Amino acid sequence: MPPKDITIRVSRASEDDALPLAQIEAVAFDDPNTEEPSDVLGRVMFGPPTESGQSFRAQELIQRMRTMPEVRLYKAVAFDKEKGEQDGKVVGFGGWRFYTDPFPEQDTWEDKPWEFARNPQACNEFFGRLARAKTKYMGGKRFAWLEILAVHPDYQGLGVGKKLIQAGLDDAAELALDKAYLEATEAGYPLYKKFGWKDVDEVIVDLTKYGGKGSWPTACMSREG
Repeated sequence: MPPKDITIRVSRASEDDALPLAQIEAVAFDDPNTEEPSDVLGRVMFGPPTESGQSFRAQELIQRMRTMPEVRLYKAVAFDKEKGEQDGKVVGFGGWRFYTDPFPEQDTWEDKPWEFARNPQACNEFFGRLARAKTKYMGGKRFAWLEILAVHPDYQGLGVGKKLIQAGLDDAAELALDKAYLEATEAGYPLYKKFGWKDVDEVIVDLTKYGGKGSWPTACMSREG
């Protein structure tokens, strides 16, 4: 559990932060219930978090930072006020892409191998459908895309997500990007609504096709201003 009195600070992440960010992403989107079949998409697609999977994801994040100029990764660090600035802990991860040139209007999605996924077919269905929806609604536009927002479960409800969102929106404003887009889980949906995102579509994945239970809805949302 987090200390009672903490300060949250958001800044740009570096390559040294890649593994902590990957670890937070893994636990934030995993199913805390170990029973199978799972009704959580992250567990169905990737299985339970593993060190090898997180290391692989960390290398992906590093590669993005090195080769994709539109990508900016942000970290939220929690400081215990009693201990001062020495013992900060990374507790949140925001991944944004800033499309300062018009986004392609044609479908560019290609299925991937997903080496560390439990179910690559589920990954390709989910991420492929999301990519096509983004092209449908944002093709030809300049915008900021909140690709990832992950907060460690112990630190959820403390304003970490708000700070990560605001950091990206502030940078978008500096780049004169007045449109933003994201894909929301049910858990994150209320927060995004408060920031002015509106529904444009919904992607529903039937988890039973992939050994899971039930279905998983994801809201596609856009924002202006």
